[in-house]
Amino acid sequence: MIAALVMGSYVLAVLMAAVAFFGFFLSTVKGAASSREADLSEGIDADSKTLLVPIKRLTEELNNVVGLADRSSATQLVGNESIDAAKSIQSQVVHALRLRTELRKTVRGKSLANAEIVKLEEGIAEATTDAEREALQLALKARQQELKQYDIVTEKIAQIDQSVRHAEAALLELKATLLSNRVKSVVEGRETEDIRETVSRVKAVSSSFDEVTEMLDGSA
Repeated sequence: MIAALVMGSYVLAVLMAAVAFFGFFLSTVKGAASSREADLSEGIDADSKTLLVPIKRLTEELNNVVGLADRSSATQLVGNESIDAAKSIQSQVVHALRLRTELRKTVRGKSLANAEIVKLEEGIAEATTDAEREALQLALKARQQELKQYDIVTEKIAQIDQSVRHAEAALLELKATLLSNRVKSVVEGRETEDIRETVSRVKAVSSSFDEVTEMLDGSA
C-alpha cells in the first residue's frame, strides 16, 4: 500500500511537470520556423492530422484562386496578402496540432488513474487498521490530484480544437469571397469590395491564436 502511495505521488509530480512544460512549449515553439516545416504533418498524430487536412487544402486552393485572377483585379491585388494570411494561419495550426499530439500522449494515463482510484476506494473500505487506511487515503488524494491535471490537459486540447475550427471557417470565407469576385469579374466585368474586409477577418483569426497561446500558458 505504501508503494501505491509513493507511485501516486510520483505520477502526479511527473504529470504536473508535463503540464507546465507544454504551456512553455506552446509559448515558444510558434515563433521559430522548424527545418522540418516542409513536411507539415511531421510530429502530428493521426487524430490531429484530420484537423490539419482541411487547413492545408484551403491554403492550396486559395493560392490557386489568386493565381488564376487577372493581374489588375481586386482578387490579384490583395491576393498575396490573402495567401500570406492563410499561410500564417496554417503555420500556427501546425504548431498547435504538434502540441495537441503531445498533450494527447499525456492524457493516456487518465484511464489508469481512474482504475487506481476505484481500487484505492475499495481498499479503504476494506482496511483493517488505521495506518493502512491513512496510507490508502493519501494515495487516493494523490490520484485525485493527478486526475485534475488530466482534466486541465483535456481542456487545453479542446481549446486548440476550437481555434483550429475557427481558422478553417475563416479560410472558407476567404475562399468563397475570392471565388465570388473571380466569377463576377469574368461574367459581369465587375468585382465586389469586400475582399479586404474578409482578409482582415482572417488576420484577426491569426491574432486570436496568440490569445489562445497566452490563455493556455497562463493556465499551466
